[in-house]
Amino acid sequence: MGGISKEDLEDVDIIDAQELASDGITSFRSGDSVTSTTSGTKTVEMAGGGERLIHSDNPIAAGDIFDLTGSTAADGTYTVATVVDDDTFTVVEAIATSTGGTAAFCHPSGGTRVGIDPTGMTGSSATNLQQLAKDVDGTTDTALTDDVTGDVLVDDVTGNILVAA
Repeated sequence: MGGISKEDLEDVDIIDAQELASDGITSFRSGDSVTSTTSGTKTVEMAGGGERLIHSDNPIAAGDIFDLTGSTAADGTYTVATVVDDDTFTVVEAIATSTGGTAAFCHPSGGTRVGIDPTGMTGSSATNLQQLAKDVDGTTDTALTDDVTGDVLVDDVTGNILVAA
């Protein structure tokens, strides 16, 4: 019987409860030592001997948020682009060449990983829950409605989420 096995899966393929519950700010992993950053390749090299980037209880994945402090020139917040190996990853944003520092990682907001189908809605063309929340955050006087039934699904003035029977 052919099927999927544990070996076929990688952490990036599964969104776990910790990732879904993330607020995009709270670190799930911190205190890792950074050896260097390289501007030309947007590469971050972690100090060997610490917790591994891939093979660990708290693996790092593309899209995670990386906060660097205490470096010689690259302190800031970056988005992980790719994890190259257990000690190296690249970032999306430009990063200065530097040495040293301490890393903290957090998952992006869990709402960015929950897809929605905007077909039939007016007021938003969002394709994930986080963007939908931003679209109906109370700053405008429109509500998210269903084009077919006309039901108000979310009133962004009151913030009430309405469920049609």
